[in-house]
Amino acid sequence: RRGVLRLAGATAVGAVAAAAVGSRMAAADNGFSLVGLPTTTASPTRTNYTGTAANISGYVFQGGSTYASNSDGFSNAALAGWASSNGGVRDGVYGYTDKAGFGVFGRAGSGSAIGGNGFVGGTFVGQRAALQLGTDGQAVPQAVPSPSLLGMIQADASGTVWLCVTAGTPGTWRKLGGGGVAGSFHAITPGRVYDSRTPAPSPGALAGGTRTLSVANRRSIDDGSVAQADFVPAGATAITCNVTVANTVGAGYLAVNPGGVTAVSASTINWFGNGQVLANGVTLTLNANREVTVVFGGGGSTDFALDVSGYYL
Repeated sequence: RRGVLRLAGATAVGAVAAAAVGSRMAAADNGFSLVGLPTTTASPTRTNYTGTAANISGYVFQGGSTYASNSDGFSNAALAGWASSNGGVRDGVYGYTDKAGFGVFGRAGSGSAIGGNGFVGGTFVGQRAALQLGTDGQAVPQAVPSPSLLGMIQADASGTVWLCVTAGTPGTWRKLGGGGVAGSFHAITPGRVYDSRTPAPSPGALAGGTRTLSVANRRSIDDGSVAQADFVPAGATAITCNVTVANTVGAGYLAVNPGGVTAVSASTINWFGNGQVLANGVTLTLNANREVTVVFGGGGSTDFALDVSGYYL
């Protein structure tokens, strides 16, 4: 079992300090030792194992062999923990709470509130989530006129997560994820999600107006029946797709918009005569129901098909 240091509050620490100021004291808690005590409230120091002036910490909680160096560069602290490698897995500092609080909490006016240095700098495990980034009052990082360091990660007030890729004031930041980000791209084996030439789900050439279609399911190229449900999964924000027109009459175009959007701001595919078969590879934005709305423009009519090759989630 890992040794856990239990602090009984300021009263207990004060009692220990009164009994052993400036001395090394053996602890009676699972092999940990309390080493050194503040000489004054304003300037805490500790008894050093080697007398090295650089090793300055208010309190050091010791487990295992003696800590005798400042080689890790992190020993200058108000509170320090050290555990040797003998005895299996050991933690330098271990915090636990069974309430809605923090096992370990750090606050800093400048610098880092909590730092980690090791083969793995930090390991986070949670029953609900491994890590939660605070968002209260956090502006978009490019709008903050303060120095940014390479590798910083921040969540803004909307929950969008940013990564600093170039240090500076404010530096260069890129979005990693969030409500305004498409998500990660997932390439899939192409599949047909709609064909107006099949009996289902909405047969017939388009000759004016609009048609709203679901792209959630892969469909049979023979009769349009569902061949694979949730081919494009719930939550997908966009798809990569081939839009094909066939059996064209006259000249015209299709604009493929997010479901429910009927305004035309750009065409997706155009044709210019009878009997043509044309295709265009595009990225299409979806609505929350995994739908697109196809808007017809021009004269004549056309059949069309949608073949999906990937999605963003």
